[in-house]
Amino acid sequence: MSRDMVLMTIACPEGEPGLDRAAELLGVPAAEMDKGFGVVVLDPQKGLYAVQVHETAISQRPTADTGGQAVKAHSPTRASSRSGRRGSRQVAIE
Repeated sequence: MSRDMVLMTIACPEGEPGLDRAAELLGVPAAEMDKGFGVVVLDPQKGLYAVQVHETAISQRPTADTGGQAVKAHSPTRASSRSGRRGSRQVAIE
């Protein structure tokens, strides 16, 4: 059974994070990250990266370590992700 994934945008000014650091920034277990999707560079000058996380992990997470940044959810999209999953929802940390 496949689980829905959420596309998350993270800010990591210290450089490209690994999946463990991305999970820490989002406040979710590293096991909930989509390892096949990995960490995608969006804007290296601004330190912006994208990851996919199991939707249930996002809904059950404690307050994320966002460095005082707001977490903003966008409406679900139906576009396929790089890993071939559908129904991802984009969430941006600003």
